[in-house]
Amino acid sequence: MPDTKHKNPKQTRTPDRTDNLLHGGSRELTCPKCHTFRNKKVGGQLIHGIPELPDSPKLREAVGRVRDALQAAPPADMGDDKNAFMVGVLEARVSGKDYCLVASSGRPKSWVEKRHLSNISYRQGSWEIVHPRIPEADQKDRKWDIDWKTVTGEKINIPIPQGRDQAGRKAVDRINAPCAAMKLLLGLREKVAQQGKWGRVEYVRMSEQVYVRNGVKVPENMRKYQGKGKDGSYSGTWTAQSCDACTLRIPYLICDVPDNLLPG
Repeated sequence: MPDTKHKNPKQTRTPDRTDNLLHGGSRELTCPKCHTFRNKKVGGQLIHGIPELPDSPKLREAVGRVRDALQAAPPADMGDDKNAFMVGVLEARVSGKDYCLVASSGRPKSWVEKRHLSNISYRQGSWEIVHPRIPEADQKDRKWDIDWKTVTGEKINIPIPQGRDQAGRKAVDRINAPCAAMKLLLGLREKVAQQGKWGRVEYVRMSEQVYVRNGVKVPENMRKYQGKGKDGSYSGTWTAQSCDACTLRIPYLICDVPDNLLPG
């Protein structure tokens, strides 16, 4: 017998977390920004609009298509000394509007070009390349760039070496590393801000992959970021875990808890 039960569309959008990598840790952890559990509820509702940042098989396939396009047609200005970088894709629905973003790590200008998006079959034609400026930090003097902000646009202080800050939060080495994940989240903030204020979040998902030039071995520093997707595809087996710097930075950027829901 076919299943004729009504399915809540909001529930069907929620990915199976057992089949997906979690970028920046799980919802079971404490948020380093607001110091509440990321799965905390008030009135039956999660107070974090983005309690965790999972990927999905469809996003793994999408980022795999970008990687394949880069292999077939590398950036024209990619010198012989550049053999690898990270590519990331993000999909979100915030305040009822959909966002499909693509970014690459490294230089301010994106390595990914519009021509590299044409073979993405998932949400075809909806993808945009983002390459926002990555805020800097003076680690010697322990100063923060005022441009570090959450997805809602709230200014944040992310601890930098040495040690921990007064709240006991772990310092972030390589805080200004220009990773694809950071560009995707900062790019999402900019895109949402262009539409108005941050609102209800239905989902935010992200997937990353290591691009390596044809004929070149995977660089040693990127080998551990070859995650294991569970969809059995080539792109799935190359899904990347977050680097150490992103694992610590992502929870700060995705915190969208309003002040009135914070502990008094």
